[in-house]
Amino acid sequence: MLQDIREKSVGTGGKVFLAAILILLAGTGLNYTLTPKQFVAKVDGDEVSLRDVNNAFINQLRQYGDAELPESFLNQLRAAAVEAVIDDTVLRRHLIEEGFAVSDDAVRQAILEDPSFQTDGKFDRELYDQLLASNQLSVLGYEQDRRRSMMVGQFQQTLIDSAFITPEEFRKRIELSGQQREVEFATVKAASYLEGVTVSEDEIAVWYEANPDRFVTEEELTLDYVLLDENLARAGITVDETTIRDYYQTVRSQYTGEEQRRARHVLLDSGDAELAASLLERIRGGESFEEIAAENSIDGASARNGGDLGFVTEDVFVGPVSDALFAMQPGDISDVVESSFGLHILRLDEIRAGTPPEFEAVQEDVTEQYYSERVGPELEALKDTLTDQFFEQAGLEQIATSLGATVNRVEAFTPSSVLPFGREEALVNALFGEDAIGEGAVSEPVELSGDRTVVARVVARKPEGRQPLADVSDEIRERLTETAAEEIANERGAQLAGALRTAPNVDFEALVLNSGAELAEKRFIDRRDVTAPAALAAAVFDAPRPSPGAPQVGSVSAPGVGYIIYRVSDVRPGSVPDLPQAQIDAGRRQLASQIGTSQVIAIRSALRDDADVQMGDLLENAQGL
Repeated sequence: MLQDIREKSVGTGGKVFLAAILILLAGTGLNYTLTPKQFVAKVDGDEVSLRDVNNAFINQLRQYGDAELPESFLNQLRAAAVEAVIDDTVLRRHLIEEGFAVSDDAVRQAILEDPSFQTDGKFDRELYDQLLASNQLSVLGYEQDRRRSMMVGQFQQTLIDSAFITPEEFRKRIELSGQQREVEFATVKAASYLEGVTVSEDEIAVWYEANPDRFVTEEELTLDYVLLDENLARAGITVDETTIRDYYQTVRSQYTGEEQRRARHVLLDSGDAELAASLLERIRGGESFEEIAAENSIDGASARNGGDLGFVTEDVFVGPVSDALFAMQPGDISDVVESSFGLHILRLDEIRAGTPPEFEAVQEDVTEQYYSERVGPELEALKDTLTDQFFEQAGLEQIATSLGATVNRVEAFTPSSVLPFGREEALVNALFGEDAIGEGAVSEPVELSGDRTVVARVVARKPEGRQPLADVSDEIRERLTETAAEEIANERGAQLAGALRTAPNVDFEALVLNSGAELAEKRFIDRRDVTAPAALAAAVFDAPRPSPGAPQVGSVSAPGVGYIIYRVSDVRPGSVPDLPQAQIDAGRRQLASQIGTSQVIAIRSALRDDADVQMGDLLENAQGL
């Protein structure tokens, strides 16, 4: 669910998550606060979580990036999300009944090893918490989702690993997927007939009148505007070094480095509880911790140094070890501590308190923090000033002066234009909507994304219209010329194809001689041949298998390429012995994966048929679901 979570935690993906429940229920006419009697669905009496449906819907949306999807298609995605979650719920219930389980340690290890949560190759707890929070996920909720995903993956991998592929099945697959077909073809190209086409002025005028929706121009504005944003607020904050030095004294503790602790440990396998108890007794009895670590610890790197782990911060070790270490005092020996790595005996040697850096080392960061704390209140004060100026009916120049801003001008602004600060639908609606402001008028303050506000004045309007025929006649002439040339090429190609079908064994080169067609060399091609037009390859491999003396002939129109006539005379099956061993192994794995996946789908479908699925009021009342 959180694949590429670093990227998805910001931008479109993050915004989608925050709005997902509202999107999911958009157009339903429902209050999205669920009552106790409202639920998505029940599977054998267990309610399906709206959160799970929400997550499934989000994952569907992320496949389309920033694309604006029609409501009818969003309804299909909502329905698909519900069905997917119900199917997964049915499958998970079955897996639990069959004894499939994923341990806490396995989930924890998967998260620790996930690059999405690592900084410089190491698990970063702060990053983990931040990414989950930015995606509106709790730690418990995410770990539950991870466990479910791992359980289904474990089941599917079991099926893949047990998939039995006979040599005959694999041979047939290779023969088909690696098949080559011998083909000769010629292409009749429209470009060959361009010079012979003449388009009259009357034809251009007729086409222009027959296509009134073409060459339409949008309404255009000459626009002045004043933008109020954080940059403007920041510019109004005056600082000097004395101010920043004084401020540093108030926030100095925030820049103090983390406390570090130097420790030693003895690490044993989880099954060596008796040995751990014995070693702990010997250490507490006065024997050398360093010697016992060197002789018994399975952590070779630290054992060579008497178990020395060096100075570490609190986030370095897994929970139980870190908790024990940072509850100790120098000289303390811990009890036996168990973690996912084994059994630990710890000794704390030294505590190094964090020390604040010199001002000069953090001056830039402190200055930025000073600005960050003050830019919000400054921005709100400027908004108040803007509101007061607007209600006093001040002109745009007066508003700009009161804010310490400048008046910017944009020429030829249309509903599809993008301003320097981005495209904002709220501003477009204010300028071009039903209640659009008139020439010379100043708009109300328009709230934009990113805590920005704009006030605009329309200097001039140019209504929408249509480009004059004289301005677009050359473009129309080119279009009509290309269309006519393509029609001639298709007609000539169809004549050649008819002749070839009448005499499929005719001399191919002689057939196309002097026809203007471009002859290609006769050769074998495969399904992925990039040297042949894609439309040709698809047609050749869709054609029936040729037999000796009875080739398969055909034709295909390939937009942008031309009209192609072809003849398939021979078939050469793929051969397993001809493949490198690495490709054979990859092919077997791919086939096993396909078999395993199809088995999962079949099992899920059968389980769904046997399950008691009850759709909830929440969906029964929802339009489009």
